[in-house]
Amino acid sequence: MLGGLMKYKKGLTPQAGFTLIELMIVIAIIGILAAVAVPQYQQYTMRAKFSEVVMAAGEFKIASEVRVAQGAVTTLAQLNAGANGLPDERTDFGFAELVTIQNGSIVARGKPAVFGQAVAMYIDGNIINGNLHWETSTANADNCLSLALC
Repeated sequence: MLGGLMKYKKGLTPQAGFTLIELMIVIAIIGILAAVAVPQYQQYTMRAKFSEVVMAAGEFKIASEVRVAQGAVTTLAQLNAGANGLPDERTDFGFAELVTIQNGSIVARGKPAVFGQAVAMYIDGNIINGNLHWETSTANADNCLSLALC
């Protein structure tokens, strides 16, 4: 045949590579995996970036709680950025465009350039029996809860 260069066992035929259908199946599987994985990865990275915005709001939460526990602040109207021992409003802070507290409500807004749109976390304070309690508000359309970022 080929001068003895190509030897194979009885019943087996030589195969040079993959068939076209096998290659198409592999490409289809990779395409399906990519279609699922890429959006999930993008959502994951957005959440990771927004966690920095959430952490920036923590500075105002802790300072407010300390001032209420000390009795220096007794109403929500006294909880304002730069007043009564609370930190000043922050702008251009990492992935946060703005972090502030006004009348006991914290706003932590992410940079639209990073998130593709305005995304904010709204946290409303409430003083109950001399203790400060926090609740994330869902009232705003650009809320991080509606976008599953926080």
